[in-house]
Amino acid sequence: MTQKEESHKQESHWPLTIMSCLAALCNVIIPLVLVRTLSPEEVGTFKIFFLYIMLAPLFSLASGFVSGFAYWGGQGSQGRTHLQASCSFLLTLAFITTIVALTLADPVSKLLSWPVSVGYLFALCLAPGILHNFFEELSIAQGRVQTGARFYAIFELLRAGLLALTAGLSESLFAVLLVHTVVANAKLFIGVLFAIQSG
Repeated sequence: MTQKEESHKQESHWPLTIMSCLAALCNVIIPLVLVRTLSPEEVGTFKIFFLYIMLAPLFSLASGFVSGFAYWGGQGSQGRTHLQASCSFLLTLAFITTIVALTLADPVSKLLSWPVSVGYLFALCLAPGILHNFFEELSIAQGRVQTGARFYAIFELLRAGLLALTAGLSESLFAVLLVHTVVANAKLFIGVLFAIQSG
């Protein structure tokens, strides 16, 4: 057995499992806190906001490209070229989508009966929404399964914990959405930096 195989065998799954369970628990707590601190209309806005963010990868076709990471990851130098091309396309798509959404934030807010500030936060969340699991899937495709899993678990726990805390302390929908926007964009930025560093 090689040193790499021994190291992989000794790695425990428990830290990741515990972090994922804590993140799931926080995600359960968030709606319970929101319904006690926000108006029914604000709770509805919160649900619709995240529903549209979750649909962003589907309507932008980004999920298909991200799903292809696993295939191209095992295709040698040719696969590496396709991975780089897919990453470049996805980043360009996310950037253009954000610019267009920021431009249309005012009319979209009126259409959805949202405050304009929420419309701008929604526009800023589209890129992280489109590239939701970008670095995690890329890491797995490159054989760095633990790296991708840790990255996902850490940021999911951070996001869920901060949202639950913000909802309880601020009692403000804007504050909750702002925290999500900051964490989601930080995750995307750090993930892209790690992806560039790893080649």
